[in-house]
Amino acid sequence: PWRQKKKIGCGTEKESRRNSKGPSPIKIIFQKLWPFGSADRNEPASLHAIGATEILLIFAVSMMRTWHQNQMVYVKRDLMTVTYTRNMSAFRGLMFDAGWMSVLASVIFSTHRYLKERLAALWREKLTKQLHSRYFHAMGYYKLSHLNNQKIPDVAERIVKDPRRFTKSLADEVEKLSAGLTSGLWFTYKLYTISSPLEALSPLIYMFVCWNLSLKVTPNWSKKWKIMLDKRSKYVSAQSRLQIHSEAICAYQGNDVERMIIDGAWEDFLGFCMTYVYDASIYQFVMNAFFTYGGHSVAEFLILFPFMNPEGAAKKDYLRSIEGTSSASEHNDVLIKANSALMGAVRYRLEYYIRAFSAQGVVISGMRGLMSMSGPAKRLTQLFDTLDQFIKNQKESTQFVDTPNTIAFENVQVFTPTNNLLIKDLNFRIESGTNMLLTGCNGSGKSSIFRCLGGLWTIPEGGTISKPGGNSVGLN
Repeated sequence: PWRQKKKIGCGTEKESRRNSKGPSPIKIIFQKLWPFGSADRNEPASLHAIGATEILLIFAVSMMRTWHQNQMVYVKRDLMTVTYTRNMSAFRGLMFDAGWMSVLASVIFSTHRYLKERLAALWREKLTKQLHSRYFHAMGYYKLSHLNNQKIPDVAERIVKDPRRFTKSLADEVEKLSAGLTSGLWFTYKLYTISSPLEALSPLIYMFVCWNLSLKVTPNWSKKWKIMLDKRSKYVSAQSRLQIHSEAICAYQGNDVERMIIDGAWEDFLGFCMTYVYDASIYQFVMNAFFTYGGHSVAEFLILFPFMNPEGAAKKDYLRSIEGTSSASEHNDVLIKANSALMGAVRYRLEYYIRAFSAQGVVISGMRGLMSMSGPAKRLTQLFDTLDQFIKNQKESTQFVDTPNTIAFENVQVFTPTNNLLIKDLNFRIESGTNMLLTGCNGSGKSSIFRCLGGLWTIPEGGTISKPGGNSVGLN
């Protein structure tokens, strides 16, 4: 009966989790950063549009990269041909073309990198402003530290470091995906023009199959990354507490206890890091087998098969071109021309397959990168949701009444954030121009009355606080 009850409970938990599943954290944060479309009603239009120009320029430079790569295919093919035939004049012209194309490549790639870094910085600014608008609204920083039961203990790291982690990774993926999509579409089309549709789509088919197989061995990086950051924050918090309260710890001889706490937090963090490294190594082995070395083997086969197949058009053209010569010198000249044409054709095909596989590999790498961003995204989403809930609770509160000339408590129960009752059924009224003295021993609730009056602590339903400003936070 116990096993049956446990199984039913697990099934119910899975069912509820499935029903409550919402948008992914990456999608939520991405929507906060994406500059196109309609803006949120609480977001200024100037803030919403941040990054739009940089994204358009990144895609424009990606198309320039694709054009440059396509031109280099022709240059490398012709270089192979003229080197084999020893045509010096054509060789010098092609080397000049290769030189200025290399300079152009440096300009294009440097521009792409600059736009990517600029986009990351702008998105970080945008995300930080969105967090600050909530963090400082109605003293949200106080509520996070005192009223949230330490559900988010590392607020500083989530505001300072997590936006940098997420926006830098997202800008990297935007650059990769823009370059991969533009070059992937173009070189797949070029493969189609020089081969069959099946050969042109074979890199995409291979990548698609490998991607779906790799998903079966992919750990939940979002969960692992979040756990690792939380454990590190716990260790850092233990160190910070030791520094802040070092005098009291020394006075009360708490050295051994504090060392045990810090050592325990460090060993917990280090143990999880070792597990993370092991899982990452296995995952990287599978990814290399599928997308690096396996991709190279498949590409080599697809490149050379038309030239090795006796029934292939390329092989027949080559054999036909070297037949029917009358003399040895004529045969040698024909053989050199045929071999140079063959090597040029191999190089031409090689370049297109390399470009197609590389582009699709970049897209797959970008998708893997997006998966690794789930950890920071989930931490940021939790922070946004908590701050938004504070704002919502304040707006929906009915316990405050706006009275410009009166401060009054009616049937107010004063509870601490840990749910301890300090004062029961508090009632008093102060008119403008009068005074009242609060007295009591330490911990009796004198300061707590002001926390309730300022809207920092919530009060249960049934009680009402009247003050200038109503439910606005602060004493006004």
